[in-house]
Amino acid sequence: MNDDYSDALARMLSAGAMVLPVLCIPDRMPRNALSMKNKLELIECFEREKLSVKQLQERFNCGKTQVYEAIRKKEEIKKDLEKGRIKDYKPCDVYNGDETGIFFRALPSNYALCRKDENCGGGKDSKERLTLFVCGNMSGELITPMTIGKSARPRCFKNLDIRKLPVTWKNNENAWNTASIMEEWLKNFNSDMKKKGRKVILFLDSAACHPKIRLSNVELAWLPTNASSVTQPMNQGVIRSLKALYRKHLLRSLLCAVDSETAVSDLSKKITVLDAINWINLAVKEIKPTTVISGFAKAGFLLLEDSEIESTHDLDRLQDLMGSNASAEEFVNFDNDLPICSESETVRENTESGTDCESDEEVNSSSNDDRSIKSYKEMLMNLKDLVDSSVHKGNSDLFNILNEAIVNVENCIIKENGMTQSE
Repeated sequence: MNDDYSDALARMLSAGAMVLPVLCIPDRMPRNALSMKNKLELIECFEREKLSVKQLQERFNCGKTQVYEAIRKKEEIKKDLEKGRIKDYKPCDVYNGDETGIFFRALPSNYALCRKDENCGGGKDSKERLTLFVCGNMSGELITPMTIGKSARPRCFKNLDIRKLPVTWKNNENAWNTASIMEEWLKNFNSDMKKKGRKVILFLDSAACHPKIRLSNVELAWLPTNASSVTQPMNQGVIRSLKALYRKHLLRSLLCAVDSETAVSDLSKKITVLDAINWINLAVKEIKPTTVISGFAKAGFLLLEDSEIESTHDLDRLQDLMGSNASAEEFVNFDNDLPICSESETVRENTESGTDCESDEEVNSSSNDDRSIKSYKEMLMNLKDLVDSSVHKGNSDLFNILNEAIVNVENCIIKENGMTQSE
């Protein structure tokens, strides 16, 4: 007790003042040290509830420095936690999903088969697009891709049972993914895992179309906001491989249909959404499990030796079909930056039929000719008729067999005409 305080107390006592006991109250209550769980809860409150630093201090009873540090390092904290969480799951139960946009009728620039008077502008003149949601697990398995177009029932879907398609078909006016579409997909995925008695974790980025919901059998985990291009396994070669294989099938189809009288650009305009769906299905089936596993390794989810990380040759096969005048790398990547969702949930579903498949009537109108088989091209046309019939009948096994047969016949046409063939 200092002298000034003692003198003042003496004067008060001599004046007969009543002196109350003085409690020594510290300037502030003891602060808690934030655990990893506390830090994540703090980050969630900061992002979701938009709480101030002072409000976060009060809620978590921690110092201002701890709050600032957690917010500053939030992406690093999330990343460390998410990568650690996969230890609780088998490789087959660790999933990642991501969207990509694709111009499904696009041709490469300077394509060798384009006539001199044609304008094959690398897809710039073919703006018809789809959005794909590609999802796979750390064991190398890809699940049925979700494909989003503009129309609920394009003309080429006439009489089709959409549930029998080899993709999950959704639609809205921009062919984008939305939070409502994604929520439905997530709930269906959760139901499927529940039926199989599995608990899985699904890593997504923080796009506006990815809703933060709680599910019984699917734990949603969120990748760092500004680093999803390098931490997203599907972006580490899987989507690139899918696009390369898709465009390989597109060009093979054009190679088999082209002749001296028909412009390649005219043929590309006749590609239907159903054609695109078939090629997406074939491409997904052709992606090797090692390609998917390597994607998880490159994103840091797995520790593999460099020799174990696969280098795919899908671009080489596509380049063979394109010839030396065009770049397969450019053809695969030119639509990578297509928007895949809206910043806000204002995108409407389009319930009209046929809006993104303008030429389907023209294509399908010639498919009922009763032709005798005289050439591989006629066989190819008949097989495509049978594919349509198998879809109408809902026979998915026959549908898959016929599409494989189409690939074999296309090989025969390419060999017969001395064209470059990709196995």
